Parts: sequence; C-alpha cells; structure tokens
Amino acid sequence: MVDSIQPSELLLAGCSSSDLYSTLLIDPKTGVSSWSHKGSELQGGSLGKVLPLGQNGDHLLLSMKDRPFLHAIGVNAHERFHQRSSVCGLVRDLAVSSDGTLLFVAIDKRIFVWLLSNGDLVGVRDVHLREITCITLSVDDSTLVTSSEDGGVRVFLVSDIVSSGESESTPLREWQAHSLSVTGLSLSRSGSLRVASCSLDHTASIHSIALDVCLLRVSSDRPFTSVSLCPSETRLVMGTDQGVIACVSLHDVAKNDQKDITLSTTNSASTDFLLRGKHNSEVIRVAFNSDGTLLASGDSEGKYIIWQIGSKQVLKESCMHGPICTLQFVPYWRSVLGREDKNIDRPCFNLNRTIGERKQLSLLRSQEIDTNEYWMGVIDKLLNESGETKKNTIMRKETEEEEEDKDEIIKKLTAEKNKLMKINKELYDYTTTEVFKLK
Repeated sequence: MVDSIQPSELLLAGCSSSDLYSTLLIDPKTGVSSWSHKGSELQGGSLGKVLPLGQNGDHLLLSMKDRPFLHAIGVNAHERFHQRSSVCGLVRDLAVSSDGTLLFVAIDKRIFVWLLSNGDLVGVRDVHLREITCITLSVDDSTLVTSSEDGGVRVFLVSDIVSSGESESTPLREWQAHSLSVTGLSLSRSGSLRVASCSLDHTASIHSIALDVCLLRVSSDRPFTSVSLCPSETRLVMGTDQGVIACVSLHDVAKNDQKDITLSTTNSASTDFLLRGKHNSEVIRVAFNSDGTLLASGDSEGKYIIWQIGSKQVLKESCMHGPICTLQFVPYWRSVLGREDKNIDRPCFNLNRTIGERKQLSLLRSQEIDTNEYWMGVIDKLLNESGETKKNTIMRKETEEEEEDKDEIIKKLTAEKNKLMKINKELYDYTTTEVFKLK
C-alpha cells in the first residue's frame, strides 16, 4: 500500500552551507522531505554539488566548495557507506556517466577522468584557456560539453578524452557563444543534440552539434544566471540576477522562423511568460522534471520553488541554509525506502593521482574526417558499385545465353543419338535376316 502512493520522482536539492542536512530528497507534489543527509562526515565543509552515482541511486557523490575533497555516501539506511578522496584542487563542476562508471571532474582549466570500477585515473585534459564554469554529459554518455569564463563552449567526444594520449584534446565543436563568463549549460535529450547556454553578457543561445550552427540567440536587459531546456524542446527557461525567470516558447520561435529575439524582464509581452515576485536574488539553478510539467528554481539566498508550468502556480516554496547548488529531478529510488539490500555495488573511491596503463579500457578515438575526401569517397564507391552492377548484368546475360546454347546442343546431340541408334537397329535387323537366308 505504501508503494502505491509513492511519487514517480523526487527533487534532489543541495545548498552550499556548512550546516547539517544540506542535502535533501523532496516530494515535489507535497514538499515533504523523503530523505536527508546529515552531513557530519563533511566536517564543516561547504557543499559544492551533489550528483547520483548511477541510475539506481544507491550512492551520492558530493563535492566541496572550499576544500579539494570528493565524498561518496550511501543513500540506503542499511548502507552505512562513506568514502572520501582528495583531488589536486577545488572542484568547479563534475559529471558522472549514467551507469556510474566514469567520473569527470573540472579543476581549473582541466578535466580529470576516473574509472570508478577500480579508481584509475584514465585521462587529464586541458580543455579551455580560462577556468571551467560548467560541464555536462549527454544522455547517452558519448559527448561532454564544457564552458569557461571566457564565454567559450566546447564539445568533446568522451572516447577522445579518455583514449587520447595527449594532454590536449581537439574538440568536436567549438563556439565562442558569449563575451563574458558562461553561467549555465543545458542539453537536449533527443538524438539530435542541442546545447543551450547562458552568460553574464545578457545573452542565451542554442547551438546544434550536428549542423554546427547557432539556432537561436536570446538577448535581455539583465544578465542570465541559469538556463534549462525543456525535455520536449518546446521551452527555454532562464533565470536572471534579479530573481526573474523568463520562458521562451521554442515552438513560436520555429513557427515565426526567428533566429534572434529580445526579451524584457519587466514586460511579459516580450516572452512566453515571466515568473516574478518570488525570488529576491539571482536565480542560480533551474531544472525541469522528466515530462516538463514542473520547474524547480533556486536562488543565492537558499530559497527553492517548485512551479507548475501549466498554471504558473507555486506548488512548494521553502528555504535552505545557503545558496542552492543542486536542483535535479531524479526517479524515486528504492534505496530511499531504507529496505535492506545485499546486492548493492559499492564504487571504488580510492582515486589515483597518476594515469595508469589502462589495459582494461578499450575506447576507440574518433577519426578526424575531411568532408571533401569523405564525399569523394562516397561518390567513388557509388560509381564503383554502379560499374560492378553493370558488369554483373552483362556477365549474367552471357551466362544465360551460354545456358541456352548448351540446352540447344544437348537437344541436337540427343536427336543425333536417337537417329544413330535407329539406324544401328535397322542394320542389325537387316544383317540378321540376310544371314538366316544364306543358311
């Protein structure tokens, strides 16, 4: 009976505070906390970011804002697991693959990649000239998108970052999307990957990785401090430094064939809708739920709000002890129920500082392809196939003609054989008759 009333998803919320209970799992419909982490293992450190390790939600990964440490903790009440690992600098952002095997950590201008099955450091890459501000993985874990303080956004293939023997990796795509620091990244969940970014230069943009073009550029009268792309890619939501949340209808943008739009945070007619009057400071986190019907927003004063998009109404409003550092909708994990589970796989969190031999890692680098050479090769292949087809047709006709000739020859030879056999029989009969006459 308890399982029947469980919500389908929870809101993972975290705040940058040294106080206890800075990490919560909240029911978005009722606002009740379903799980909380006391945080005594953090020893007074301020939380940086919280991420689930894998899809089962058995463990959470916590970074520190003011200390070079990473913590892995168990969610299940029966899983009393905590492990700490030190890194070479303050963590600016981090990302984990969906299966919980690869950990990407942004420190200064570099990306560190660890294999959590054995703790091996499999890659260290210089990806930007200035400090990294955000990193995020695509839903299929094949692509890593990074941004920096110089306004640049870069796209890397995970296979290149992990398998490259060089300290610098060539990005698959690179855009100078903004003139000031990038404050937020959001990726689409469809097969055709699109990257939404926002910046302090009062702009937000959407780029297509496949087409390598800017699909939309949004300008505003205030700096953007957070961004989120709706799962259905019909809305783009941005938070500003004055607590206003602006929404752009991507359906209307595509319908009107717009590439550049300008919106005002004081005029609701310039955008799809504005959410105002609830946040009094900059909105630093916005996140949609899985079906795009709910929106969670958090500001620098610790207030988080859960909105219902259809009615623009507030479902839940509450405050935490510090600036909101994490807002993410996650499935309702079985580990939240606190039932004993002996099949929990613990991550190896003894993170190595040096790159190993990586004998067990078999990821292939993508090859850089010259577009002209590629299409010339395609044309040559088609022409060769066409020539082979024509040649095969001619050979098939010749073979059929040869088969027909053989049939005719066989028929003629059979007729000659029958004729000779008849003549031979007549000669035999005639000879026999003459012999009997002589006797």
